[in-house]
Amino acid sequence: SEAVGNAAQAVTDVTTEDAAFEEDVVQDTVQEYAHTVYLTFDDGPHYEQTPRLLEILDKYDVKSTFFILGDRVTWGESNKKALQMVYDAGHEVGSHTYTHAHLKTLSAEEIKEEVTKTRDVIYSVIGEYPVFVRPPYGQYDERVQKYSYAPLVNWNIDSLDWDFRNADQIVEHVLKEARDGMIVLSHDIHWFTVDAMERIIPELQARGYQIVTVRELLYYNDVEIEINPNGYDGYYYAYIVAEGESLYIYDLEGVTDDKLEHYRNYTYNEFNKLINDLGTPIDHFCYKGNTTINKSLK
Repeated sequence: SEAVGNAAQAVTDVTTEDAAFEEDVVQDTVQEYAHTVYLTFDDGPHYEQTPRLLEILDKYDVKSTFFILGDRVTWGESNKKALQMVYDAGHEVGSHTYTHAHLKTLSAEEIKEEVTKTRDVIYSVIGEYPVFVRPPYGQYDERVQKYSYAPLVNWNIDSLDWDFRNADQIVEHVLKEARDGMIVLSHDIHWFTVDAMERIIPELQARGYQIVTVRELLYYNDVEIEINPNGYDGYYYAYIVAEGESLYIYDLEGVTDDKLEHYRNYTYNEFNKLINDLGTPIDHFCYKGNTTINKSLK
């Protein structure tokens, strides 16, 4: 793993960044906990194990982040249904690429294909594009950062479920390693991982941990996502500045000057409607200039 020292860094140190950060879905009221941990699940959806895990998360009122494999979504309607269940339950849906490829070994075009195919297949099921990408094996370089067009999210604690393949060992390992602000990697395709979560989650809560999503990680840590000034080939371009609860939009290709004037002081939701009217989702937009979408955006 190339995961780094704390959870905020596990996102921001590997970020390349043209994803819009939708703060309006983050809870306005932050509960006070002694510690926070971020459970993440890779390689799903799985038609049987993912729904089992969702029942456990619901039982303990926990939200997590699921990094989805694009090709697994296409394996059958039952896997598509499992993905829809993840989204409907209010969990974060991220991308884990299409085929779980070693991105560092691919060409620029192949990296783009792994990312864009996954974005598209996720959108086809839940109607939203993923904001975050988890590079398979935690491996990335400057080219992967550049052509992922999204914040890359690694982890601090590997549950080693893929190695242990035993619920007791997974439970012991995760609880031993758990620290405030850690991102935990697990896989929702394994029955023994789901069994382990039935024991890990209540124990973490008993120890005073709040368990939330990667999106909330950024919100709680006041972490800003810096937008890639190079843009994203093939999509509209805009220069956007977040100020208070408004987005100020400049030089939006595909929108005439008179229309642009009308959109300058739109709120996030109003701007999102503009994107939908244009037929291009907000996180498929690219941004020019030294632009930051930060926690002031509601």
